[in-house]
Amino acid sequence: MKILFVDIACDGHHIIYLKNLVESKIYQSIICLPVQCNEINAKQYIVKTNPSRDLISYIRWIKEIASIADIEQIDIILIMHMDSLMRYFSLYLGNLKKFGIIVIYHHFWSGFLRKLSYLLISRKIDYAVVHTQPVEDKLMSYGIKNIKRLEYPGFGAADNNKAIHSPRRLLAFGATRYDKGLDILLEALNLVKENFILYIVGKDTYFDRKYISEHSAQYKDKIYLDLRVVSDKEKEEYFAQTDIVILPYRKIFDGASGPLGDGVIKEKVIIGPNHGSIRYLIEENHIGYTFSSESPESLAEVISKAIKMDFTYDEKAINYKKYLLPERMRHEYEALFLSLVNR
Repeated sequence: MKILFVDIACDGHHIIYLKNLVESKIYQSIICLPVQCNEINAKQYIVKTNPSRDLISYIRWIKEIASIADIEQIDIILIMHMDSLMRYFSLYLGNLKKFGIIVIYHHFWSGFLRKLSYLLISRKIDYAVVHTQPVEDKLMSYGIKNIKRLEYPGFGAADNNKAIHSPRRLLAFGATRYDKGLDILLEALNLVKENFILYIVGKDTYFDRKYISEHSAQYKDKIYLDLRVVSDKEKEEYFAQTDIVILPYRKIFDGASGPLGDGVIKEKVIIGPNHGSIRYLIEENHIGYTFSSESPESLAEVISKAIKMDFTYDEKAINYKKYLLPERMRHEYEALFLSLVNR
């Protein structure tokens, strides 16, 4: 069984997710990426065409993928980030119909055109993978049945060191995209009276160093910036040496969170908004606290509470931590691939 993994980005959690899947001994992995990735031990094709640029590029990209799949006699094509290709609805996916087709939606996007795109794409593919129960529920409410929920894992080693730092160390990890709400966190911390240290780690995309510096001037001595894509080893160190993982995501964000899973693996307190998938994951699994979405005042109150309280994982949180092991998700993908090939 040969699986063609196709992605249009190779940074952040894209690569660590892919590395986990290609470790399987059940299938042979072939990879299509926009650039060579030496971290992944699998045969790779470089497809530089950016399908999210325009329709012509998208069509060219589909044709390149189909050609590679033919050459390699692929059984299943897994498009690993369908979210960014929804603007084309299901156009030209029929070019891949001779292969099994699975796509991944990492987020849920609302609105009539998005709903139409979900419906049309569902008719051209075998399965859509989602990572949270709320996203699965919303797509099923559209009448889409070919959905598989494979929960996003946590990556990295478990941390047996339960020492709590004084002052508490807060971590905002990942690219500083608008939807991830770093500005909400920066505003909230102006209202926090308790002592803290804030680590901001990740590539500066929407909010840059100048913006961060200007909006954290009141507590500039309490902030540590590392605005770049860090290595897996460095990520491990940041999660190990901090206490509270903060996810100040806006309402437009509804999906799985890599930093949430990475924090749970190390039994960190998770703070996130009280909407969508993040609210569900935090409250259902007892892994932290939620605040009123997009409210700096509410976030400040919750951060103060988390700083003052000693939070420990209960049995439900520990069971969730065990469930998030990457091997579990890889085995679920193996079962999905086998079911499709044997159908």
